[in-house]
Amino acid sequence: MILTPSLLLFLTLGLASETTTESTHPNHALRTPRPWVPQPDVKLPAEPDDTGVDPTILPPQFVGGAPSISPESSFRRRIAAQPVDRLYFATEADGSTWVRGRSYKARFGGGGATYVPFLGSDAPRNFPLAMSLESATIGGVNVELAPATNAVRDGDRIVVQRGPIDEVYELALESVEQTFVVSARLGDGDLVLRVRLDSEMSRAETADGLEFSNEFGAVRYGRAFLREPDGTRIPVAARTAPGGVEIVVAAECLARAHYPL
Repeated sequence: MILTPSLLLFLTLGLASETTTESTHPNHALRTPRPWVPQPDVKLPAEPDDTGVDPTILPPQFVGGAPSISPESSFRRRIAAQPVDRLYFATEADGSTWVRGRSYKARFGGGGATYVPFLGSDAPRNFPLAMSLESATIGGVNVELAPATNAVRDGDRIVVQRGPIDEVYELALESVEQTFVVSARLGDGDLVLRVRLDSEMSRAETADGLEFSNEFGAVRYGRAFLREPDGTRIPVAARTAPGGVEIVVAAECLARAHYPL
């Protein structure tokens, strides 16, 4: 069984949140970025040899915000010219992982995930959305979580191990799905997951979940649901909370579940 806000609950209990980006600027529709957008506040490592370069892997380190390509480097020009028809990955010195999709870039590491939507050329800077599992309770009793200290990449999935519950981010070209995986029964009663969502963009609740927006565009964080092994999605309760959202999986759903969720 999987629970997903577009969240996944697997038992492998997965709670998944899907974020998508759209432009709301009054003068234009959504514009996807050029293959890579230079960022002046980012330092790149020395240029590698041309031999044996894997075009799906970005240069291995970034410092600060987003990865960047220097125009004077033939290697970097070649990477920048790659079409955005696949995901591109890079790893920082501290083990954090960056990914670039068609409409976003994101960082995974200590503290959780940071999703950075591409909001068009009119946006003067980045407007990120930080997200992480903040707490969990079962039947009102606190579930002890391990700190979000590192992220492990497994193909197009990023896993942040939190002890009894893993945060799993499933990556696609246009979206990121946040999933929570529960390895074993935690106790009796309702399971409540509190997810931190931190952004300077304005937050509003919609029929589809939460929307974070400004004059340059928007990011949607979808409703939570349980996902069965056959792909069936069962909506679960979610409520806004200060600084985030709470997802509630009823005790009767957990009683029928097979672990891992």
